[in-house]
Amino acid sequence: MSLCDFCNKEVNYNFICSQCGNRFCNEHRKPEDHDCQKTLIPREDSAEKKVSPSPILDSSNIDHVPKKEADGYSNLEEIIFTEKHSPAPKSSGVRVKSLVAQLDTIKIPLAVLIIVSLLSGALMGILIYPNRDTENLQQRYDTLSEYYTELQNVTQTLQTYYDNLTRQHAEVREEYTLLNSLYSDLMESNSELMKEFNDIINYQKNIQLVSKQTITILPKQNHSMTYEIPFSGYMTLNYTADGETYVWVGSTTIEPSFYSRNPQFPYTASDHNFTVPVQPNILVYFANPDEFDSIEITFWISFTY
Repeated sequence: MSLCDFCNKEVNYNFICSQCGNRFCNEHRKPEDHDCQKTLIPREDSAEKKVSPSPILDSSNIDHVPKKEADGYSNLEEIIFTEKHSPAPKSSGVRVKSLVAQLDTIKIPLAVLIIVSLLSGALMGILIYPNRDTENLQQRYDTLSEYYTELQNVTQTLQTYYDNLTRQHAEVREEYTLLNSLYSDLMESNSELMKEFNDIINYQKNIQLVSKQTITILPKQNHSMTYEIPFSGYMTLNYTADGETYVWVGSTTIEPSFYSRNPQFPYTASDHNFTVPVQPNILVYFANPDEFDSIEITFWISFTY
């Protein structure tokens, strides 16, 4: 492929101008289409110059025909030979025929010279213009090579930046996984604490201090017990006995130590169930009011907070 010298369009086949010798595309192949600078400009007076009529030659003036006038005719047969007063001598006709023969012999070398000139111009175009196309291609190749080098540099920079981002992403992802695990543990702990908090607010937290215990108390004796609890709350006590008894409930953190008697004075009971508010360090006191017989008591104690 080559370029048009007028519009720089790439074409597979081009045309060589016979005037300036440059190469053009199909659109600009004519001299008037590419503003050809070497087109022969006719002289201003050539259009106005009138063609002189064919000279009338006779025997008196045939030797005086200017050579320039003779060369201006394409065919010497256009020259009209006339006779003014008498027929031309035979010698004059022979000279004219000789001149025509000489001109006929010149036509062939002249045509060969024109053909050789055209072939030389075409050969010069073939030899010169490929070099120029090669230079254009070399320039384009150099430009593309520079652009390719720049793209390689940009690609390497972007690859380095991408590698850094990938490494940072992996580090952030690892930290996120660790934080997510910690967050899950905290949420689980928070759920347990909230459940315990709601149980405490609604008095649903329960600790069984005594599941089932049996004691024997002698006549006019008592039996005391101490239980440690973390908070203030309510204590529920349920007992059964084979005799009459009563229970005092108190705490070591207040004075007086005992503040609740069940059943209330002066009553006693062999089977009783009650709930009283308590503070840390609960005191439970069973008494046997009978003067003669021992009693056996079985009881259960639970703490609600």
